[in-house]
Amino acid sequence: MVSDSTENLEIATEYFNKGKQAWIVSDYDLSLEFFSKALKVRSTFLDPVDPDIATTYNALGIVSWKKGQQDDALKYYYKSLEILKKIHPDNHPQIAKIYHNISIVLMERGAYEQALNFLSSALFVRDDIAKQLITKYDIATRLHMKSIIYRKMKEYIKAEKYGSAAIDTLLSDQNYSLEALADFNLSLGMIYLEQGDHVKSSFLFTNALNTYLKLYDRNHSSVSVALHNLGLATFDFEEKMSAIFNWYDPDNRQAIIETLHFNEKELKEFKQTSKK
Repeated sequence: MVSDSTENLEIATEYFNKGKQAWIVSDYDLSLEFFSKALKVRSTFLDPVDPDIATTYNALGIVSWKKGQQDDALKYYYKSLEILKKIHPDNHPQIAKIYHNISIVLMERGAYEQALNFLSSALFVRDDIAKQLITKYDIATRLHMKSIIYRKMKEYIKAEKYGSAAIDTLLSDQNYSLEALADFNLSLGMIYLEQGDHVKSSFLFTNALNTYLKLYDRNHSSVSVALHNLGLATFDFEEKMSAIFNWYDPDNRQAIIETLHFNEKELKEFKQTSKK
């Protein structure tokens, strides 16, 4: 016969899976309800220091964050972290993920130094076995986060450094995410734009626009954001936007350059400065 413990833990798994399904369709209230049920059962039948309980707390934290409930999100993240630290060494990828999640909430609260400390910990993975469990996308995303925070702090040199490193790390993976690449280009472009460098920012916004248009139709919000930022960088927004869509061809880089009024001197300057 199957024990009561096994049956109840199977029910907890069903609750957890239903919570994930609700999360996917953005029904966060229902997701919280099922994750809470899963936690209640798992807390009853599992050891207090069990990875499944830590995973459930993390899931509750993410959904709470999605709902804008930052205090609850941090509470759940710290509970998950407390358990994981009793199971794994500090540099384990599972702990790094919690550090990353905590840093997002802290960044949104304006606690930039604290957020950077958690991100630095999330990037500190030295054990060879642990390194096999962390992806280049994970590393690139955390570098990108550091870039965003330094930009918010107006520390542009560091923001550029980590923004560029994020793109390089992402591209080092053969199966990199095109969406992430576009997002990272857009973010790095904003760093240059805020410093008044319209050549570099236009170049990066164009890269982002090209990539988004490979993924989405022209009415997608990401395309709109890229176009808006490109307008900020090139000034004559309506004229440039009209020109881009009158001839747009994803493979025609020369047409993009001409439409954005790049000249050979500006391109040479961009290539030289981007290598520094």
